[in-house]
Amino acid sequence: MILLIALALPAAAQEYADGIYRGFYYDGGIEQIAIQFELKDGKFDSLVYRGVKYKDGDYMSEDASDAQKAILRQYRQLADYLVGKGVSAIDDLYSPYDIVEDLDAVTTATMKAGKLVSALWDGLNRHPYKIVDTTKLPEAEPYADGVYRGSYMEDGGEQVALEFTLQDNTFTELHYTTLQYKNEDYLAPDSDAAAKVCGQFDQLLEHLVGKTVSSVSDLYLPGQIADDTDVSTGATLRAPKVISAMDREISGTDSIARLYKAVLMIQFKLEGQAIMRNPSFCMEDRLLLDKIDFEKGTVRIGDKEYEMLDSDFPTVDPKDPYRLTAEEEQVVERLRHAFVHCEKLQKHVRFLFAKGSMYKIFNSNLLYHGCVPMDEDGNFEQINVYGKLCSGKKLYEVLETYARKGYYSQDKEERRKGRDTLWYIWAGPKSPVFGKDKMATFERYFIADKETHKETKNAYYRLYDNEEILNKILREFGLDEHRSHIINGHVPVEIKRGETPIKCNGKLLIIDGGFSKAYQGKTGIAGYTLVANSHGMNLVEHRPFVSAEDAIRNETDMVSDNILIETAKRRILVADTDIGRELKESIGHLEKLLNAYRDGILIEKGI
Repeated sequence: MILLIALALPAAAQEYADGIYRGFYYDGGIEQIAIQFELKDGKFDSLVYRGVKYKDGDYMSEDASDAQKAILRQYRQLADYLVGKGVSAIDDLYSPYDIVEDLDAVTTATMKAGKLVSALWDGLNRHPYKIVDTTKLPEAEPYADGVYRGSYMEDGGEQVALEFTLQDNTFTELHYTTLQYKNEDYLAPDSDAAAKVCGQFDQLLEHLVGKTVSSVSDLYLPGQIADDTDVSTGATLRAPKVISAMDREISGTDSIARLYKAVLMIQFKLEGQAIMRNPSFCMEDRLLLDKIDFEKGTVRIGDKEYEMLDSDFPTVDPKDPYRLTAEEEQVVERLRHAFVHCEKLQKHVRFLFAKGSMYKIFNSNLLYHGCVPMDEDGNFEQINVYGKLCSGKKLYEVLETYARKGYYSQDKEERRKGRDTLWYIWAGPKSPVFGKDKMATFERYFIADKETHKETKNAYYRLYDNEEILNKILREFGLDEHRSHIINGHVPVEIKRGETPIKCNGKLLIIDGGFSKAYQGKTGIAGYTLVANSHGMNLVEHRPFVSAEDAIRNETDMVSDNILIETAKRRILVADTDIGRELKESIGHLEKLLNAYRDGILIEKGI
């Protein structure tokens, strides 16, 4: 990510219109830096912070600690440094040690100068928040036809979000998806005043229909567009927020889109090389770059030809589509070097290999992620892994062996095989972790026909309601089918559609990733926690956490419901667990040693 950001940095500062700008830096769902600055004749005239926060508090509040106030002073020194300088001086902040007074405090500060840099560029990309002389605004460049989405965020919340369509650089359709401020939803107004403000903001978008992108600057003078100038200027939601939401999208989309596309091409090329090196993976259907007709703008998938949304791939050589260019090889090498030499990442990887495995058996419970690959008849699917036909439990073990070789092996070829296997585990059609027929990344980006976007799940997901199938899996892993359970991770359970995480009377328990907010719209909940103790097993179902404000207002926190799965006929003792059996075995070995010593079979040293 650092590399991509570096690649996206402007080579030289462009000309920016005089005016007041607002920029933000968000991380961890928190608005950490909010800054307002004014440009005059291409130079910073003033810079003021509107917010400096981190997880441990508000650095601008009266209650801030001495340490927080010291950090705030440093950030003010960074802002003061820019006054009177041009936009290009922002790059100086990458070396804050030459600017602030206290070097030690900078190196240990929880908020880094890079966050201020990001907020400044964010503000510049949005274009001016306030301006009077619109004649000095630069001409808007042409933009690709398509649907765009933009947003304006401030004070930790999304205040304006809109969607608009451009055709021939002209607005054809615009509408708001969010319009709110301080808990007031202007799209669902509960007062005449709020409805009036909403009407004014609708007028701003109506003004743009049929006009070119350059007409966005008209919104700097909303009094000439909205019916009631006084209400418009006094509204809590200002026209510049609409401008900011739109400008941030159209000013950055084209370059960011090109960046994403360039990185995607690298991904497809490297994946293609891995597929061609490993015909046993049976993934030739994922070789799509060589199926593109660049003249017609189409791609052949299977026996059908599809029109592409975009076929302008300047880094792809139609004669040798999977070959990296010299520049791409440099990017890949820089990425590889960054990953290999990142100590924190390496620490995480070593932890995963030390503690992790493809599956785990604990206290008669079989735990795995994804699925056990099966065909429609319930037979374990076979995969040829470098000459070994594997299925079921053996497949897990062989894949894990090669994954470990990819990290630890000293043999170059074995290491290469291991890396390819790791990729197969992530995206392979018969991988237990992936469990789908394909990863349709190419189709979702470049083909409009949504039928091509479909990723068909392995037959396992259609069979796991069958208890005999579950018994077959348990037997495959050497477990007693009458008293064992399967704990299946990473399978979203759509509670709102009536699905249940408990299958076959508790034999299969599905624990999804619902704690992640991205899943909650699909599942309707915030995931599960499985609790196993001496009394039995129960599943804790969590409700989504909305916000700290909502929790305080409604006196709620993380809300959970208990679902009883199984009650032990008698309390489970340590002796009944895997650890208990290991302890018994150790006791048995110690008793044998003791008897051998007492019988004189073992003689005490030193006698």
